[in-house]
Amino acid sequence: MTLLQLVEWAKTKNRFQTIDDYSSFCEEYLSFIFDGLQAVIVSQNENHYRFFQYREDGNFNVTRPINSNLMISIEDFHLAVFLNDVQRKGKEPRYGINTTFLAGHFKGYTIKLNPLDGVYYCDLRPNMLIDDILSSQIRSLDTLLIDDIWKFIE
Repeated sequence: MTLLQLVEWAKTKNRFQTIDDYSSFCEEYLSFIFDGLQAVIVSQNENHYRFFQYREDGNFNVTRPINSNLMISIEDFHLAVFLNDVQRKGKEPRYGINTTFLAGHFKGYTIKLNPLDGVYYCDLRPNMLIDDILSSQIRSLDTLLIDDIWKFIE
């Protein structure tokens, strides 16, 4: 499948009605990136982040950062979790990442104004782990899936 075909598929919202629909798209995309990329670029400041650069058919565009620690590869099975809380910074060849998470805003809006039962991120930023307030309020997505969801169900 070509990049243009994948883009058309992604733009057709009624093709995403079931989990199988999403799974099928993911399989096609993963097949595409296996040999359809110009390059995989490693972030200069946090080297577990990767950027995919498309070939000419994708105008050599570079994707948002992808946390490679969240990717699992077991033979032909691949799973990727993507996050929008980081963005690309710098210019080729010195790509790095910047976070878009604003700790002050988080503290103000979600703790003082509207306390939440749980806040979960699949890609915890370093400040979410070392800041006392943030670390008491933000947990990893796997904590929700393994522990907390059962508490909410009860």
